[in-house]
Amino acid sequence: MSVSPNRTNVPLVLSIAGLDPSGGAGLYADIKTYSALDVWGMGVPTTLTDQDGKNFKSLKAVDQGYFEETLENIFSTQSIAAVKIGLITERFQVEKICECIQKYKHGMVVLDPVISSSTNFNFWDEDLTKLILEKLLTTVDVVTPNHKEAVTILNAAGFIDAENINRKELARMLQRTFRCKVAMTGGDVEYSSSESAGKVEDIFYDGLELKHRIGTYIDIPSHLKHGTGCTFSSALASYLAQGEDFISACFKAAFFVEGTLNNIMLFGKNNGGRSYK
Repeated sequence: MSVSPNRTNVPLVLSIAGLDPSGGAGLYADIKTYSALDVWGMGVPTTLTDQDGKNFKSLKAVDQGYFEETLENIFSTQSIAAVKIGLITERFQVEKICECIQKYKHGMVVLDPVISSSTNFNFWDEDLTKLILEKLLTTVDVVTPNHKEAVTILNAAGFIDAENINRKELARMLQRTFRCKVAMTGGDVEYSSSESAGKVEDIFYDGLELKHRIGTYIDIPSHLKHGTGCTFSSALASYLAQGEDFISACFKAAFFVEGTLNNIMLFGKNNGGRSYK
């Protein structure tokens, strides 16, 4: 008697992001997240990078023809439940991504605005920033900046001294300006409440309901947190693809990232061994 294999339909989630050869961020981090959260991950690279958790050396955008043809093929042939956009370094990438989203809109689109590396390597020049603000941010459904990225975006949009605005108002300003949902992570800043030392604050705002989550600051070296923004945004895309509402998906994505940091894998001469040195 023949036995039929078990078949389970899982959502398809597409990542459009850079390639980090160390596996800590970008497409590789996204695909690992998708696998952990039981969605089928697909990926189209934007940029090849030479980096690890501690150093960023150089980048090279993929060929324009390859990028445009591959993205068109994936969007036109697959039933995509959610899209996560990460590192963008070229104008043609913005143009083609927006074209495909508008032409083939399948599911929720999450933008992780990777403006610079943790070692302060800037990815967006003035022209690219302007195009992303005018075209991409007004096309996506969700943006997931950390505090620094939120301030940079709002200052570039013409607001003055956004760094002095409280975090809840930053989220509201982003939503009003670009008409997308906002999941602003707080791992890059210390929570301001004196009785909550050692905590971080995430802000989630869908235009109607604003929620904030207070999490525990995980005190490990910064290079071991390499790629947490990528992981959060890809986890959020995964939960949205599975049908979670926005606020619930944000909380689950934040818990997922916190769990990965609490159970960090140590490996190699830069990260492994019994110490974090």
